[in-house]
Amino acid sequence: MKLIAEVLTVLMLAGTLSAAEANLTINPERSVIVSESGQNTAAAELKTHLDLITGKTIPMVKPDQIKSGSYVFYVGRVPAGSEGKFQPEEARWQVTPKAAYFYGDKNNGTLHAVYDFLENELGVRWPAPEDIAFSPREKLEIRNRQGCWIPTLNIRQIRGYKDQAVNQWHRRLRYGNHDAPRYGHAFTKYWNRFSKTHPEYFAMRKDGVRAPVGAKVNSANAAAFRGKQSEAIAMCVSSEGLIRQVIADWKKAGCPLYINLCENDADGKDSCHCPKCTALDVVPEKRNNQWQNWYADRYIHFANRVLAEAKKIRPDVKASMYAYDATEQAPAREKPAADIVIGIVPTDFSMAGIEAYVGSWKKAGLNHFFYRPNRHVYYSLPYLPVGWEKHFFEIWKYLYRSGAIGFDYDAGSPGTFQCFSDYVVMKAMQDPSKPFEHWEKHFMQSFGKAADDLENYYRYWREQVWEKRIAPHQAEIAEQGKVFNFSRGLIWNLGKYYKDSDFAETGKHLEKALSRQLTPQERARIEKLKFAHEHARLFFRAVAHKTDRDALNLLDFRKQHKINPLPWNEQYFGDVCGIKRVMNFKEYKPPYLKTPLFWYFRLDPENKGVTEKWYENTPEQVRKWGALMCTNAPWETPHKHYKQVSAEIRKQTTGYDGIAWYGTQIMIPADWKDRKVFLYFGAVDESCWVYLNGKEVASRIFKNPNDWSTPFAVQINSGIDWDRPVQNIIIRVEDTNGQGGIWKPVWLVSK
Repeated sequence: MKLIAEVLTVLMLAGTLSAAEANLTINPERSVIVSESGQNTAAAELKTHLDLITGKTIPMVKPDQIKSGSYVFYVGRVPAGSEGKFQPEEARWQVTPKAAYFYGDKNNGTLHAVYDFLENELGVRWPAPEDIAFSPREKLEIRNRQGCWIPTLNIRQIRGYKDQAVNQWHRRLRYGNHDAPRYGHAFTKYWNRFSKTHPEYFAMRKDGVRAPVGAKVNSANAAAFRGKQSEAIAMCVSSEGLIRQVIADWKKAGCPLYINLCENDADGKDSCHCPKCTALDVVPEKRNNQWQNWYADRYIHFANRVLAEAKKIRPDVKASMYAYDATEQAPAREKPAADIVIGIVPTDFSMAGIEAYVGSWKKAGLNHFFYRPNRHVYYSLPYLPVGWEKHFFEIWKYLYRSGAIGFDYDAGSPGTFQCFSDYVVMKAMQDPSKPFEHWEKHFMQSFGKAADDLENYYRYWREQVWEKRIAPHQAEIAEQGKVFNFSRGLIWNLGKYYKDSDFAETGKHLEKALSRQLTPQERARIEKLKFAHEHARLFFRAVAHKTDRDALNLLDFRKQHKINPLPWNEQYFGDVCGIKRVMNFKEYKPPYLKTPLFWYFRLDPENKGVTEKWYENTPEQVRKWGALMCTNAPWETPHKHYKQVSAEIRKQTTGYDGIAWYGTQIMIPADWKDRKVFLYFGAVDESCWVYLNGKEVASRIFKNPNDWSTPFAVQINSGIDWDRPVQNIIIRVEDTNGQGGIWKPVWLVSK
């Protein structure tokens, strides 16, 4: 028994010593940072974070400036006795009682080592661009003496483009790549290079001409077109000369491992129509002719041919191409060679759609692929919490399990709410073994003691809004948004999927979070989210309720907080918030009343309407004009989908210059009796005369070059009959050149 007791005592002492050794204390006041050549970025990042965490300024010095007794953070130096060979992007760090070392592969290994140390040893989180979450401490208590990180994926990227803050954020979340295929639209410069000498390289249009869509060419078919459309021209992939040219370009570049064969950014309908190319196609019986996406057989055939020729020169060569647009649908006959890597670019972002898409390509022989979605383009909603974080994480997980070698998301600057979604996807790329819930908690740790409150906030949007209301209608929403644009479809139908109560309920979680004991940084982080939440609430009300008061409230909020009142992506959906409308009407008093979109319409080619007093027509007589015309497009080109505009009147107004009359009825609110009342025209091409209840009340004669496109208002009080329930309005329009007519909506406003 005595022997056993002695052994237990020794083991307990050993455990105590191990714990003491693990908790190494570093005094920042005696520390310095030394940067090896080429590691300034990594050293600067280490300094930035250590200064924040400790509240001290840790100097960066040269090796010969190190003072005796200093603790040294060596950035880029391999410690003695350690192996200097690394796997691609491998990161290592080691902490000793006298120095810490951060080192790794030449491809950002040292930078990754710094981030791994900060994240996993010091608990740093990066929840958003330009945001560092940390726990302040006077001294650094180090528990682990070393760390190592080796990426699993060849490509880990969400594109930030030229936004330096976003790119820095992605680097901190282990953005990077190694041994990546060369890809991107491969033939964008070919038209400039070969249009005169080798027109046979390029797609033949339906008219038999080999040239970009919309381009005019001379009789010799020489280049007569430049610009973006020339970079988007499709190629004639049955051309033997094109294959030889690709090989020649590849040899000139030194025969790199990958040949980029990704087609230019051309619509499927603009693919080559020559007999040799079309003979390579397998056209499915069931197809959507609007989206011609079944041309993969011809492109796989082309890629296989190029690869076979290249392997005669370099046997291990590989080729890359896209399954995108014209080639989205998997080939029916051709099989991609084993060394072809395909970038999959989906349009359906439902789980079922992704599984069907990838599954069909795998069935067709897909060997290696990377994910290159335009997801952030189709799902760009910077002002709204949507709750789709787990949905896109699960899509990512499915693709990873299916064998994706990397991920390259098209993106931009994320809004406040999108940061969570981007965060979990980036961290999944960093460590694919962890489930969503792990990275969810990882992100929430940025909020300190309010982590559970913020988790409940985001979960409400995920479980109550996305999963119950939006996800079941994902395909329908994307279709309504046109051209696969889910976000536009959602915004156009926002009131169907969101409620005012959603913002009230989730706001309670934020208030609870702010009642916690928080650091100043954590409180500021939650206040920022609360601010975004309030903006989202005002945005929702303006879009869903469409009242002038809600639009003005949103505009006032944006002005007060110096937010762009007319962000581009919002206007891309149309004036969905009514901001442009209320800005146009800033000198008028709400409400602003829109007149009918379709007015009765009558052509007057002989200019006899004034003589015959058409302006005195009663509402019954106006209705007998028969034809209807929209007031948001010229009479020569009314929108094609408007069934109210008959084929007969479309034919009559095509190319028509002259006079036409518009007529409708409006109700003017009784409480406007003491106001000045105006008709506000978005634009009229060119001159117009306004009649109210048979009386001419105003005119606007075309004088200045831009008068046809500028808004104007005319006062109509002199013709109002307040005893009438409705007022009869007739507009005479004269157009001498151009499209003609009332082509931007007409409003009733007042002062």
